[in-house]
Amino acid sequence: MLHFKFKPTLLVASLAAAIMATPAAQAQRVEPMRFELEPSGSGTQTTVLVTNTRSFPITIEAIPSTLTIDENGEETLTPAEDDFLIFPPQAVIAPGKSQSIRVRYIGDGVLDRSQAYRIGINQLPIDMRQESETGVSVTVNFATLVNVVPSGSRNDLSVTEIVTAEDGNWRLRISNDGNRYARLSDFDIRLTQGGQSAQIDNRETQRLFDKNLVLPGNQLYVTMPAQDGFDPSETTITLVESS
Repeated sequence: MLHFKFKPTLLVASLAAAIMATPAAQAQRVEPMRFELEPSGSGTQTTVLVTNTRSFPITIEAIPSTLTIDENGEETLTPAEDDFLIFPPQAVIAPGKSQSIRVRYIGDGVLDRSQAYRIGINQLPIDMRQESETGVSVTVNFATLVNVVPSGSRNDLSVTEIVTAEDGNWRLRISNDGNRYARLSDFDIRLTQGGQSAQIDNRETQRLFDKNLVLPGNQLYVTMPAQDGFDPSETTITLVESS
């Protein structure tokens, strides 16, 4: 079995995710950008498809990292080459062609909670243009989100604090007391104060919150616009998973 060897010098490059790049600058397209795996059995592997959208060959490399997120939403990536078998770990992709990359989880097969990872699909800084081709060559990196989820795991979200920030927005502290990650964009927001209530559809949730992923056993501070007619000191916010 071939195990991918992590190269520390490329970790910095993996942080520059191409989800922020303009379409004109994108050197590759990656599908899917997020997915789930199981810690054991047939669900431990999937295939990621990388397409070269440029007019010349590109060289890409896949880098697995464990993802942790602190209460302010700051991400930390830690090398996780022992948790994944990736094949091929590097590839040269011809212009307009695609490369399938097999991603298989080989870490702890008995997890008590979901574990988050990023698989960085990074373009190596190798200029493979012909002499007749001009222009600036821009390297673009993608960071896919992978959650390894044990069977039967559940998230358990609660809003444990609501305060008004200096800019007038509301600052919420959200706790996930379950053993599965949660995406806030999967939840409706229900506000109650005395005898009045309001509900915000989950399609609007991601627009309102400035962060989205809450890992199991973690707390996350998020900001949302103040809601007319509601006093944060008297309001209860409940997150209800959309059906």
